[in-house]
Order: sequence, then C-alpha cells, then structure tokens
Amino acid sequence: MNVLVDTPVWSLALRRRRVDLNARERVLTQALAELIREGRVQMMGAIRQELLSGIRQEERFHKLRNYLRAFGEPGIELADYEEAAHMHSLCRARGTAGSAIDFLICAVAQRRDWHIFTTDRDFDRYGRVLELKLYTGLNARSHVRLLGWRRERELRRRRARIFSAGAFLRSRLRRVCAPGGGDRGIAGRRLVSSWLSYCDLIIVTHLRRVLVFPQNAGVFRRGSGRACR
Repeated sequence: MNVLVDTPVWSLALRRRRVDLNARERVLTQALAELIREGRVQMMGAIRQELLSGIRQEERFHKLRNYLRAFGEPGIELADYEEAAHMHSLCRARGTAGSAIDFLICAVAQRRDWHIFTTDRDFDRYGRVLELKLYTGLNARSHVRLLGWRRERELRRRRARIFSAGAFLRSRLRRVCAPGGGDRGIAGRRLVSSWLSYCDLIIVTHLRRVLVFPQNAGVFRRGSGRACR
C-alpha cells in the first residue's frame, strides 16, 4: 500500500537534527526511512513546494530539490479538485474546517486508496468525517523501539532522583556535627560517618534494583520509603 507523506513528517527527517528529536519523532523518521526503502512513498506538488519554501541558501535548496526529485508524484486530475471541494463541504457541514491544500491531500489519497502519513492533528478530525486511511508509523517493531526509549528515559529519571535523595541525606546528616568540636563534635562525626555509610548502601542497593530489576524498584521504594526520602 502506497503512503502519501505530508510536510510535517518530511520536516522531521530533513530539517531537524536527530539529537533534537524525542522518542516518538525518532520512530516516525525511522518509519519514513522504511517506507522509502520499500518504495512506497508518494509525493504531491503542494507538499514539495512547502518543503522547498524558506530555504535561503542556494546550495541547500538545490540539494534538497534534487533529493526530492527521486520521488515521483501523481498527475492531479480535475476529479481530484472536485473531490477536494466536496470533502470541504462535508467537513464544514459537520463543523470541521480545514485548508484547501489539506482537502486536496485527502482527495488525492482517497481516490487512489493511499494512506496519509502526517503528524497534523487536523487529519484526525477529517478522518472522522471522510473515513481516511491514516498511517501512524507504529508497527510492532517500532512500537517496541519506542517502549525501549521510554524505558531508558524512565531509568535515567529514577537514577537522578536516587542521587538527589542521597545528596539531600548527606547535607542533612552533616548538620549533626557541631562546629564547636569536643565530645559533642566527635560523637556527631561518628554518627554522621555511620549514617553516610548506611545512605551509600541504600543508594547502591536501590540503583542495583532499578538497573537490573526495574520492576522491583516500586516495591523497594514502598518498603523503604522513609529511609530513601
């Protein structure tokens, strides 16, 4: 099944650096790359124009233009414009407004039985009226990849919380040491030393549970919540 790729998805892959993409955007760019390898990507003149607009450097403009020329586009017929106008009227009757370019994309895709690959939320509203075929890019493999990125992000957050909790405990325990010295200072320092060792043990144990057995981290936190705060 061919897929008509909309401007926002192209922009993620062509105008954004990979390091600036979040987990879902990375999945979308991977899905676009897979569609390109499979030869299923379709292009429209209006989408091509939007992608090329706003590029000030001549070299970048020519480079992107030559790259996009590898993707052919269907000859838009009179019936496509008529169907786009009809779709516009149907959506307006249901209280859904949209641009002429959006409905032309819908008409071209629907008349050729194509999917539409976009991140524009407006197409979700059009789809409820026009019964469009929207391509999400989240197949089984990419869904697993997205879950892996989310899991990694959650582990980083847990590690940060654990280390911040350890730093807080250390700062609170150091206050036990009296600045005047004497027996009180010696006793305080011994107490601080023993408690700091205990805090390090808690942090290391909890980190080991989070990194090796993430599913047990919540149980450990509930069981030792008072010591970890």
